[in-house]
Amino acid sequence: MSFSGLLKFLFTACTLLAGMSAHASEPLPVHPNLAHENLGPYMEYLRDPQGKLTFRDITGKYAAEFRDLPGEKISFGFTTDHYWFRFRLQNATGVTQNLFLEIAYPLIDFIRIYEPDGDGGFRHTQLGDHQPFAERPLIQNGFSIPLPVPPGDAQEYYVQVHTTSVFDVPITLSSAKNFFEYHYDSQWQNGLFYGLLAGLLAYNLFIYLSTRERAFLFYILYLVGITGLTSALDGIHFRVFANAVGWQQYASFIYINLTGVFFLLFARDFLALEERGGWVLRTTQLLMGVNLLALALHMYVDISVTSRTTVVAGFLSITWGMVAGVVRLREGFIGARFYVLAFVLFLVLAAMATISALGLIPLYAFESGFQGLKIGIALQLVLLSMALGNRINVLKEQQMGAEQAAIEAHARSDATSEFLAKMSHEIRTPMNGVLGMAELMRDTRLDRIQNHYLNVITSSGRALLGVINDILDFSKIEAGHMELEKVDCHLEELLNETASVFSLTADEKHLEFVLNMKPDVPLYVRVDPTRLRQVILNLLGNAFKFTDRGHILLRVRCKTGPAKREMLRFEVVDSGIGIPASVQRRLFTSFTQADSSITRRYGGTGLGLAISRQLVELMGGVIGVESQPGHGATFWFEIPVENADDPGAIPPFRHFEFPPAEVLLVSGLPAYQQVMTEELAPLGITVTCAGSGAETREVCRAHPGKFRVIVIDKDLPDDSGYAVARSLADMVSPEADMVLVTGLRDNEEISLLQETGLRMAINRPHTCAQFRDTLALLLQARTDTTVETGTPPALESSMPDYSHLKVLIVEDNDVNLMVIRGMLQKLGIRPDTAANGRLALEKLQLADSHYDLVFMDCEMPEMDGYTATRKLRIWENEYRRTPVRVIALSAHVLADARARSLGAGMDDHMAKPVNMSVLIQKIAHWTRSKTTA
Repeated sequence: MSFSGLLKFLFTACTLLAGMSAHASEPLPVHPNLAHENLGPYMEYLRDPQGKLTFRDITGKYAAEFRDLPGEKISFGFTTDHYWFRFRLQNATGVTQNLFLEIAYPLIDFIRIYEPDGDGGFRHTQLGDHQPFAERPLIQNGFSIPLPVPPGDAQEYYVQVHTTSVFDVPITLSSAKNFFEYHYDSQWQNGLFYGLLAGLLAYNLFIYLSTRERAFLFYILYLVGITGLTSALDGIHFRVFANAVGWQQYASFIYINLTGVFFLLFARDFLALEERGGWVLRTTQLLMGVNLLALALHMYVDISVTSRTTVVAGFLSITWGMVAGVVRLREGFIGARFYVLAFVLFLVLAAMATISALGLIPLYAFESGFQGLKIGIALQLVLLSMALGNRINVLKEQQMGAEQAAIEAHARSDATSEFLAKMSHEIRTPMNGVLGMAELMRDTRLDRIQNHYLNVITSSGRALLGVINDILDFSKIEAGHMELEKVDCHLEELLNETASVFSLTADEKHLEFVLNMKPDVPLYVRVDPTRLRQVILNLLGNAFKFTDRGHILLRVRCKTGPAKREMLRFEVVDSGIGIPASVQRRLFTSFTQADSSITRRYGGTGLGLAISRQLVELMGGVIGVESQPGHGATFWFEIPVENADDPGAIPPFRHFEFPPAEVLLVSGLPAYQQVMTEELAPLGITVTCAGSGAETREVCRAHPGKFRVIVIDKDLPDDSGYAVARSLADMVSPEADMVLVTGLRDNEEISLLQETGLRMAINRPHTCAQFRDTLALLLQARTDTTVETGTPPALESSMPDYSHLKVLIVEDNDVNLMVIRGMLQKLGIRPDTAANGRLALEKLQLADSHYDLVFMDCEMPEMDGYTATRKLRIWENEYRRTPVRVIALSAHVLADARARSLGAGMDDHMAKPVNMSVLIQKIAHWTRSKTTA
């Protein structure tokens, strides 16, 4: 026997066993104490699919077609068929028994009951939810009629039923006394049930108004939906909406769908499914959509169709709520314990009621399936309310834990900030000496190489400060305190300064380093130059770290971003080791590198890319990487373009007007050739490229006298730059100038250059600005500034004259004192000095002391700058002296450092290393002096 056959056999056996207590051919004996007797065992039925049979038909030619019920209940699930039922009653008491026939399910469309009239005929009573409530024979939630049974032989009774709802007809017979006692008990039970719902509603509404937790709100809505549904199934709606007959047809189905939606919303929030995400959340959202769709279908589709969809959607929603709870419980979600228990009890009872209502299996645990369903609902709602109460306790514990964690985090943050401040101070103090001395060295006479070295020292020192700022910035970003500034700057100058930091690295690793700024990129932009430089430095640093041979290209171009917004796209392209796709997704997270072997080989913390991503996002842009292992990488970022508000306010950067000229570029690097050709074409300069010494000679033989300037790379694939220059002596025009491109460390001797016919040498890295400056010198192009290439500008000629000011420097570090004093001497100031705060106070309190400005270091032995300034302000106030302007000198750069300086009575705060332009601004601001050039 097959499995399906076995199930059919067991189902039939259960049905037969259930029906052994009585046979439909036997009449039901009636008596005065008849108590809510189920007529199912005494029933026979006849199916009428089209509803065309008349009472005459079923009592005549179709009378023999009646069959016993398959069980003790009239329950056929969803069907649109008409059914006739027949049963017999026998009164052997000798007196008429006044009984009451009741069909307790109130959602039946059409009921007609036929009873003998005593004259050999039948009279009938018509009931159903289409009928106004006031027209019912008995004012009951269900359908009831008085049924007098005269004494004598057994008499037949007939019932005709048709409905678009679930075909569940719980038909019973009671004596008058027991009928009214039963309904009295039912009212008491209903009062207890709905009183419980009202109490839960009031309690959870109060909790929601106190906590504003969404889970409580959706529980309340679910509770309201359940109340509406049970009241519709109880028939209470017929009392409340006595004349709204149409509403009765749809009320229960609408409540089922609304209850499904509210319950799923409650489950989503209570079980924190949005935080979990994944298939559990997606299925929950899908079932919400199914319920909403079923709700909308009620307006357009016949109820006989939508009723099935509604019940299935509701059942799936409740079942899925159970599944989601079990999943979350297995994942360790503590709050799901009461939740799962609530649904275990509810689903058992609800399943029994639903299966019984659908007529799949006859169940007799309760007098009606709905009675079991209400018990299940009550248990579920109480347990869910307990789960919500437990949730409040959990939330309180979490809140207390969060507050404690916040206190600990604040303490750690304070300790970290203090450590960072001290570290910054200790590093910035010697850096002030390094950068300050480099600034002073610019006034001395330097040759081309020395001047370039000085530029690299300055740029590298600033890069080191950038590393310090990286650490401080990471702390600021994590705390949400990072703020960007926007100032006008010259983009090409910024890029050239940034690229120069890596010139020595490129030379040491024998890498070709090229800067390419496309012609359509605006020169004057409004950005945060410090942060933009920081991102580029981080990306270039990574490129040089992971590239051992080949080239590195820094490229900038314009593009159109989302919503047609103009964007600047920066790309750092290298020919290094490349990055696997599996690693690329996590490169921009803190302290992450490609893998542990790379960390061991190349070092680093993995902090730079995380800071770069956060800075780019703060600038309103995006950042990414494209790479394949063994084929290099392209790191890119895009930020919105903002043109400078006042380009004229930006310090001048050289612009040239070139005469038409032909230039031969000899280099083995295709990227360099392409960049120079693109960038010089708009200036009227035609560039011809050659990749080797042999190719260069062939080009010059073919075009004698054509080239005005020939630029030759020192290191060519087949020859040296010197050898190529010697071989071209007889091939080029006497007016032609030859230039050698050489490494930064190669200090080419002038005699060797002259001997080989070379006019001059320029250093890598390859930038268009460098190439353009060299061509301007050789071609005598007109320019808006007259700074000669390779010659340091005479700073004194443009410095203001503050020789009339009397200034005191208070500084305990000899190097820093030398730096600040040297900078002031450039401005014509001959400052006084003091080694600590105590000595400074002695000088300031002298009778003839009239200092215009005091530059006060903050941390000194004997007496620090803060204490000295406080004592000074007290003394000035006591003796009615005019307050002297005090500017703090501090290696601390965090926000609270400035606040501390101002709180001590200082007028301003200046961070080390001291910058000349900032120094001039401070003096001009606080002295309001008219300077003379």
